[in-house]
Amino acid sequence: MSSLNQILAAAKTTLDAIEGLNVYDHVADAVNLPAVIPMPSEANFVAAMGRGLDTWQIDLYVMCANAVAEIGQDALNDFITGAGDNSIREHIWNNRDLGLDDVDAHVSGMGDYNAQFTITDIPHVGAVLHMTVHTKGTA
Repeated sequence: MSSLNQILAAAKTTLDAIEGLNVYDHVADAVNLPAVIPMPSEANFVAAMGRGLDTWQIDLYVMCANAVAEIGQDALNDFITGAGDNSIREHIWNNRDLGLDDVDAHVSGMGDYNAQFTITDIPHVGAVLHMTVHTKGTA
């Protein structure tokens, strides 16, 4: 059974393959943009009998610079779209195991498009991708 810490670290490693994207596996006090921070939002521990399956919902907070709105929004669109070199969705889809033996992951949706995030008093434009991760419930 992969632990939550292992899943977050594996998601970081998988997304580190996107050139120019700064990926964090913990909430950071300050980030270099563009950035993505995975944060667990929900879990289901009874999806299968006998603790056979855990399902994690992990929100991927995608943030881009907002100094020039059009440039930031174009970069954001490249990260959240379904295909392309910078597509987070495609990188997860092509690496559904996140490099772990007992994991199946995919991006299941998006919310908060054009969300305004602020870290260290610097405004960012962003969106939240929803990643679903299934793993064994027991070792």
